[in-house]
Amino acid sequence: MIVVVSTPINEGSKPNRALLNRLNFPDSAVDQVIAGSDWSTGCGLFAFGDVQGEIALSLAVADKNLSAGTLRDCISDGVIRAFGLRTKRTSVVRSADGYFQYLLLTRALRHCDGEIRDRYSEIATLKAAYIRCALEFMKKVLALPEMDSK
Repeated sequence: MIVVVSTPINEGSKPNRALLNRLNFPDSAVDQVIAGSDWSTGCGLFAFGDVQGEIALSLAVADKNLSAGTLRDCISDGVIRAFGLRTKRTSVVRSADGYFQYLLLTRALRHCDGEIRDRYSEIATLKAAYIRCALEFMKKVLALPEMDSK
């Protein structure tokens, strides 16, 4: 994963070729990023895939002139996408939209897959087990640390 905060990151709506060249991307990769990206918002995201369709390299680029919150959201979105989580959004995942809670739920369900796999045969029982497991996992993650009263 490559994360860059710079300016300018775009030329109109397209990624800035000079910036990509400074990152030592081959010309063919630069052409691919430019052809497949719209960085007009000041936030640029791109992922290169391998032959199996897995993410081989992820690029998150934010213009340093963005507001602090927008810059943070841009980089967070790049990190989220680098690990393969996809949404149907065309804009950046913003922390104010609740997507971090969505990530926590995704993490909880993945944890629960390992915890309850192959234990239940009826769908109603399986649903209840997933809900219980996810709730407990999220309670542990979100709980405030206990303070020592001494």
